[in-house]
Amino acid sequence: FGKVRQRNEGKFPFRWEDEMPGDQQIVLHVEPGKFISTTLINIEVEPTYVRVTVKGKGLQLETPQEVASEKVAVQRAQTNGALKITMPLAAHILLEQKLRKERFASAKEAVEGID
Repeated sequence: FGKVRQRNEGKFPFRWEDEMPGDQQIVLHVEPGKFISTTLINIEVEPTYVRVTVKGKGLQLETPQEVASEKVAVQRAQTNGALKITMPLAAHILLEQKLRKERFASAKEAVEGID
């Protein structure tokens, strides 16, 4: 099917929250405007991309890692109307991170044991 194309038809300001090592979620902040009715906002999250549609104008972004789309949480700020989309990482990504951390720890112990 090809790669997801990123687009921002509505020129909405957005930013990814800085990821910290060990984070188990990805957070996206989108500012569609304070006076846009919530009924005019549609959010669709798939494992590899997120799509926000406001009054027919779309923002589509590829997620940095696969997410568990069924566990997504969306909040809207009352002060400025900004959206906070919190997307937990997919289970297999979390497992991979855990295994990588364990391998690193065991390799570090092995190197320290040689000294």
